[in-house]
Formats: sequence, structure tokens, C-alpha cells
Amino acid sequence: MCRSCYSNEMELDFDTETYTCTECGRKYKVKYVTTIVDGEKAKVPYCLGNEIK
Repeated sequence: MCRSCYSNEMELDFDTETYTCTECGRKYKVKYVTTIVDGEKAKVPYCLGNEIK
């Protein structure tokens, strides 16, 4: 959820590791957690990090 406009519409960009709000355009760094997916370790998006200015 966007911390500015509280929209749930967020796009994840795996190349830059950021979430972008589709409503207001603010960008946030992505925090990852390592977990087991289909028997293999994988990094999955966990939560929003700091806002990118």
C-alpha cells in the first residue's frame, strides 16, 4: 500500500527492485526475504522499503 495516497495499486519492477504506485507515481525500494519455493531457495518481495526521491 502506498504511504502517500494509500492506494493498493502498485507495480513491481524486478530490474530496478522498486515498487511504483500507479495512482501517484511514488517509488519505493523493495525489501526481500529468502524463502523456500518449490523446494528451492528464492528471494521474494516482502515489504516496502524507503521512498526513492
